[in-house]
Amino acid sequence: MKPSALLLLVIASLLLTGTSCRKKEPANIIPQPKFVSVYARLTAATVTSRPVRPDSLSSAQMVDSLLALEGVTREQYNATVQWYNEDVQRWKTFFDDVVAALEDSVQKQQKP
Repeated sequence: MKPSALLLLVIASLLLTGTSCRKKEPANIIPQPKFVSVYARLTAATVTSRPVRPDSLSSAQMVDSLLALEGVTREQYNATVQWYNEDVQRWKTFFDDVVAALEDSVQKQQKP
C-alpha cells in the first residue's frame, strides 16, 4: 500500500471514530424523552407558581422536589444541560419536543 493511501486511511478512520464518539451520550445524561418531561414540568411549575416576590430558596426547593419526583438528581440535570449546550442542534430538537409536550398538557387540562 502506498504511504499516501495509508495516511488517507488513517485520517479517515480517525475522523469516523471522532465523529461517533462525539455523538455518543455520556452515561450520566438524562435520556431525551425523560429530559423533555422533566423540563416541561419545571417550566409549567415555574409559570404557574410564580410568587409576587420571587424567593430563590423556595424556587430551588421546588426544582429539587420536581427533580426528585422524576427520579433525577440535580447533578444529572446539570450534566444534561451542559451536554446539550455543546451542540445547538440538540437544543432545537429538544425544544420542539418540549413545546409539543406543553401544548399537549394544556389541551388535556382544557378538556372537560
